[in-house]
Amino acid sequence: MRTAVAIAACALALLACGCSRVSSSSAPKTAGPKILRIVGAQEIDNLNPLLTNEQTSVDCSMFWAGYFFNLDDNGKLVPELATVVPTLANGGISRDGLSITYHLRKGVAWQDGVPFTARDVVFTWRAILNPDNNVASRTGFDRVRDIKVIDDHTVRFDLKEPYAPAVDTLFAPSADAIALLPAHLLAKYRDLNHVPYNLKPVGTGPFIVDSWEQGSGVTMHANPRYWRGRPKLDGVRFLTIHDTETMLVMMRSGEADLYYHLPDGQVPELSQVRDAHVIVTPFVGYFMLLFNLRHPPLDDRDVREAISYGIDKRRVVADITHGTGAVATSDQPAWLWVYNPHVPQYDADPTEARAILDADGWKPGPDGIRTKGGKRLSFEISTPSGYRDGIDFEGLFAQWMRSIGVDVEVKNYPPDLLYSTYGAGGILSTAKYDLAFIDWYNGIDPDDSIQWLCGYAPPAGQNFTDWCDPAYDKAERVALSTFDERRRKAAYAIAQERLAAQVPADFIYFVGRTDLVSNRVSGYRPSRAVSTFWNTWAYDLR
Repeated sequence: MRTAVAIAACALALLACGCSRVSSSSAPKTAGPKILRIVGAQEIDNLNPLLTNEQTSVDCSMFWAGYFFNLDDNGKLVPELATVVPTLANGGISRDGLSITYHLRKGVAWQDGVPFTARDVVFTWRAILNPDNNVASRTGFDRVRDIKVIDDHTVRFDLKEPYAPAVDTLFAPSADAIALLPAHLLAKYRDLNHVPYNLKPVGTGPFIVDSWEQGSGVTMHANPRYWRGRPKLDGVRFLTIHDTETMLVMMRSGEADLYYHLPDGQVPELSQVRDAHVIVTPFVGYFMLLFNLRHPPLDDRDVREAISYGIDKRRVVADITHGTGAVATSDQPAWLWVYNPHVPQYDADPTEARAILDADGWKPGPDGIRTKGGKRLSFEISTPSGYRDGIDFEGLFAQWMRSIGVDVEVKNYPPDLLYSTYGAGGILSTAKYDLAFIDWYNGIDPDDSIQWLCGYAPPAGQNFTDWCDPAYDKAERVALSTFDERRRKAAYAIAQERLAAQVPADFIYFVGRTDLVSNRVSGYRPSRAVSTFWNTWAYDLR
């Protein structure tokens, strides 16, 4: 995924100010239709966010689909298909926390002209819970006991128990964002796994999908029925380009207008791009090394701890992110209100790593690789193929592991295969990996239960490690069931400590999302969570 001291200093300055112009020369004004050309996307496995683990699909959905709320660049929920954010204070959340009422926006139409109503909300919820659908996660939605239709534009969610992240989760910018779906087009199907809709979806968003081609990308045109009014752009080309150097060349040549979430390894090259500016956004996203606990000896906590002590996170941030990232101390960023600064750390200490393995019975063999009971301490590591930062990490990791007696073999996969759902045979979901260096993006709520709760291994959730810790679960249940922020913070402090103690994953660094934006583009204001795209109707080209 993701030279000099001057470059690192520049990157840090970008983090501080958010935006820095690379070139002051003016670009030619747009002639003809205003088509925004976006690169940075990996291959999409499904346009329907209901059926994907891929962030790219969610990013794309921000142009054509609709959610109850979007998350703006200040971390605030912006009403979209719902008109008001429910709270205890405004009565949208009942006093007992068991009911949430949503007032739906009137005058919204699906892109084929059919009105959006409460029926679509109920249908989508049922589609999520339908066991025949290859849903990536049902987290949060499975806590809804029933949805009552009050009228065409009012629905009440009755919960099985109080659920604090509900408003930030249900059809909202959560870690597993799911958009609303049209009942009039999809209710006739037994399941949605292979319906034509997944290739050319109909939404309520500002752009209409014209086509999606594997290896090429998604083309869209402006939605004249969009409830905010026709967007400023005439269309969008969400391009699939597999080579990051090609993406940068396209920005240099003017063949692309926005290169989003570019690999940090390209940061030193950005000064060579004329008529563009850089935006670095601190993001609720991090890179981690996942351990598959189903594959011995990774089920041995001591082995996981030793591997973690063998990793130099500060060097990763310096060499791979070029200063745009921040060393991770847990799965919660330092700027979020639940961050626990007292979590035990596995700072780079290869001497300690060797001592742990020695005590655990792993002895160096003639080639330096440790063995125990005739078994070599050898693992495969996987990351999305072609992703520069991940490949760079694998190179460093293999060196560090060999120095402590661990053999590492690289086995990477195309992102659409690595991240696919359980039903689609995804490598992570079906546990066909040893170690995985991957990124994860939370919602603005600190809820991380989808990743770590017992019983949330795919297809029930996205606990790809199959880790289960009763003490963690107990803390999570408290955090999820109370609206008291102080109690939630205390519970999440325990949850972070349990993750550190048991090491189902090693959290390496939090990302600073780096975007390269043509000076012709206006209105692009990246969000800090879920997707940098949120106000797509406001984008423009000059």
